[in-house]
Amino acid sequence: FGVRVLLSSSISAPFSFIGVRGPAIVMPVLLLEDRKNFSLSLKHELQHIRQKDIYWALGLELIKLFFWWNPAIYFWRNILTEMAEMVCDQNILKKATNNPREYGVCLISVAEASLNNFQPSYASGMASGQKQNKTFLSRRVNMIINGQKGKASISRIILKGVMLFSIIACVGAVTHGQSTESKLKTDPIIQNLVDQILKKGISKAEARSGYAAVSDPNTGVILAASYFKKEGDKFIRQSVEHFIAKPYEPYSLFKPMVASVALERKVMDENTVVNAEGGKINVGGRYFYDWKDFGDVTLADSVAQSSTIGIYRAADAIGEENLLKDLKKFGFGSNEHENIGWDKDGILEMAKGKDQKFNLIYLANGIGNIQVTPIEIMQAYGAIANGGKLLEPRSYSSENVKPKVLRQALSEVTALRMKRILNRVVTEGTGKWAQSSKYTISGKTASGFVDRLKVTEATKNANQAQFIGFAPFDKPKLIVHVIIHEPNGGAHGSKHAAPVVRSILNRVLGYKKIKSDHYASAY
Repeated sequence: FGVRVLLSSSISAPFSFIGVRGPAIVMPVLLLEDRKNFSLSLKHELQHIRQKDIYWALGLELIKLFFWWNPAIYFWRNILTEMAEMVCDQNILKKATNNPREYGVCLISVAEASLNNFQPSYASGMASGQKQNKTFLSRRVNMIINGQKGKASISRIILKGVMLFSIIACVGAVTHGQSTESKLKTDPIIQNLVDQILKKGISKAEARSGYAAVSDPNTGVILAASYFKKEGDKFIRQSVEHFIAKPYEPYSLFKPMVASVALERKVMDENTVVNAEGGKINVGGRYFYDWKDFGDVTLADSVAQSSTIGIYRAADAIGEENLLKDLKKFGFGSNEHENIGWDKDGILEMAKGKDQKFNLIYLANGIGNIQVTPIEIMQAYGAIANGGKLLEPRSYSSENVKPKVLRQALSEVTALRMKRILNRVVTEGTGKWAQSSKYTISGKTASGFVDRLKVTEATKNANQAQFIGFAPFDKPKLIVHVIIHEPNGGAHGSKHAAPVVRSILNRVLGYKKIKSDHYASAY
């Protein structure tokens, strides 16, 4: 078939598209310096054209013109991109002349170059999907290294089925998008309070968007959930049902979960001292850096000061198998929130290979081969707040509904010890901006990069600030989770998200006439 191959000095990663004169491939001039990478990249783009990926990409862009407001189309576009790349990789590797190692090296090189690359949204390319999700790149490389080939035909059938379903879902979602009735029911008064406070927080941070959710840790009831995008002076309400169950990397919000397992299994206590290596650790010949040059730290300090190496020491003491087993008790990856709508499993697994120890650092710190949903995070912290019980989340109802206990995730003793550690985060750790003059707040900060559905030149440096907290200390009545996307000047959980959590707790607890416990001692 006739395909035009064009060269450009203004791009750093190849891509293919359908134009007025038919399919075309645009190759970066820089690739001419490496004949092997140029050849493999060209084969990859030709395979995209054979699979007709460029036609589906263009079709989805046309659908997006009419359904741009619908989050489902962005969700499915992300899935389609990943599946198309996996099928393309499999087809390339089916040919004996293509060396898997050389192809893997080429893939990584192109992914690295694509960090500063522009690619039209209607195009398909070797770097597609990588910029949104480094976990996806890891899965592709693992597939290549482990030689998982020969399933391309089945994958293509699945791919076509998903493509067709995505169109149906996007078109069929019109009714849902126009409906004023949400699947997720919330308390109208508390919802209004949260909306107001979240908007102020987004404006103050000069952020792109923000999310906030409030639940009762004693019942699992979601009292409020908001997700706003700011455009100019206007706030546009987004689909919170989609966001609350959308998997993402939790970053440092995951550290207390690891500490909880260490306490529960008695491999460490709060005062166990570990060496954080001055903020730099060599694992299997690879270096991992902490955010600060910590020396000796206790387990409690590792959470309060958010030491990535300190919490890795705890994970290593627990052991991979035991850690994964106990983390699942918190509901991660279990899809135990299906009654609120838009449910999707998180991902909790260890990447296999020679870098097992290095992957354990990632897992312990909530990055890499782990994705959770905001509702799963609320469930897990709710278990710490209520004495260790993992409750089924549910929509708000004016009627009193008996909470459903899924399991005892932690003992009451361990839950209390973790509450104290999380209070230290606020009183002397990274979450000082959450301190309240009315209530004793316990919680955790997190700062990191957003897993974006779409990355462009304008948003490639996207970041997020998080804080989750609960109060009062003795018998917590509310738990609040806030995520602020792309605050001006870089993200920090304490500066951008913690004040919003504090304001919501103060206002809603006051509305519910919960007595102040400002002078309560956590010890």
